[in-house]
Amino acid sequence: MSKPGKNLRTDVNVVKEGNVYKLAGFFRKTWELRYFRLRGRQLLYYKNEVDASSQPPRQTLNLRGARAFRAAEGKISARTDFCVEVQLVEPVSKSYYFCTETEEYLNEWIEAINQAAEYSMKEIGKLKGHDEPIACFSFSGDGKRLVTGTETGCVKIWDLRLHKLILSLDAHRDGVTTCGFFDTDRRLYTTSLDKTLKVWDADTFQLLTTIQGLDDGVATCLIIHENNQIVLGSVSGEMKMWNSNTLQVMGSLTGHKSAITSMTSSADGKRMVTTSEDGTVICWVMPRATQATVIRHPYSPVHGAIAKSGTKFVLWDRENCVSVYSWEEKISSKYELNRHSDKVNSCFFTPNSAKVVTASRDRSILIWDATTSGQLLTDLSGQKDAIRCCSVSRNQQLMLSVMGTEVAVWDFHSMEMLKSLEHPKQVMRASFIPDYSGIISMQEDGLILLWSL
Repeated sequence: MSKPGKNLRTDVNVVKEGNVYKLAGFFRKTWELRYFRLRGRQLLYYKNEVDASSQPPRQTLNLRGARAFRAAEGKISARTDFCVEVQLVEPVSKSYYFCTETEEYLNEWIEAINQAAEYSMKEIGKLKGHDEPIACFSFSGDGKRLVTGTETGCVKIWDLRLHKLILSLDAHRDGVTTCGFFDTDRRLYTTSLDKTLKVWDADTFQLLTTIQGLDDGVATCLIIHENNQIVLGSVSGEMKMWNSNTLQVMGSLTGHKSAITSMTSSADGKRMVTTSEDGTVICWVMPRATQATVIRHPYSPVHGAIAKSGTKFVLWDRENCVSVYSWEEKISSKYELNRHSDKVNSCFFTPNSAKVVTASRDRSILIWDATTSGQLLTDLSGQKDAIRCCSVSRNQQLMLSVMGTEVAVWDFHSMEMLKSLEHPKQVMRASFIPDYSGIISMQEDGLILLWSL
């Protein structure tokens, strides 16, 4: 067994290194002796110790959120009796297997890996610039930039790596309702109650186009990237669609007669669900925007969310009624999720479409099976305050909930609260940064806080 080399003494971020057997191969599995180096939160491996001193690593494993433990007996044909399984969660869930010659050495690696994998969740910066609540926000696809909009028409673009404001725009004459990046982050859009959609160059931030295609203020906007479509919905129920490349109008979508409350599409862009303030729900087959069905929800206003798979959608309202529908060959009511005693503030499918999460003013977060039965899986009732919003990370490892001046971070598998992120003022919303680099939270005074993971 190789002892730590000289690089351990010269690189203060390296906490452990040495030879370990790694299970390799796709069809024919073999155990190969490789040189590993644990540096910060990264596990790097090389062909041997000589390569470790002169060559880049053959592979770098991101350990954040990972778990290392003794591999279950019989789960893998191990080279020795001392085998460890390392379960990674970033960028995707995957297990790796390693063997050592002694139990002592195995335990040293397990302890070191688990320490490196722990989430830090510390405040790392503040984004100052807004002096009012943030009405809407969105990330760039790579997670490096953030765009925010307010009810006074102000739009700001932030650099999340440098923790600074890039630019502030007096974009609209009325409140900004939606904002976001599209066209692979090359363009930026903003919509407003001033009846306009504006498209900006995302590098120079020059205004490219102003579209005033609705008779009333824009309530919501949906970009369907797969179809190159922009769909706008107004405060009076009017809906229109544009080609996102040419910005030419593609037509009107009729059926709603009151303010559009939500628009959501499946991952492949073939299905869309829209809801309005009077309880009307319309299911559309895209990209032609033909109506599949119209549902009259019993309570209003109604909101909706479609699963990424497009095979089901969920509706909810301020009367704490939550309904799940199946959309296979036909659309049918599947089950009711009626356990909340007050308004549902947040409702969504998990990224794999297997669960529905509901969060309410009744101080509870409920997690439901969305595959077959609608069974209640987890009941997180009795929280400190009303739940303003809730979200699950893309890799489904963590969950955020916002209540009062606190953002709670949960392990989404064990449902254990990992940490409470305390704020000096009321928190209005919080979100994971798409590249898993951290969390943002937004206070009622417009201050944005950045937290590490």
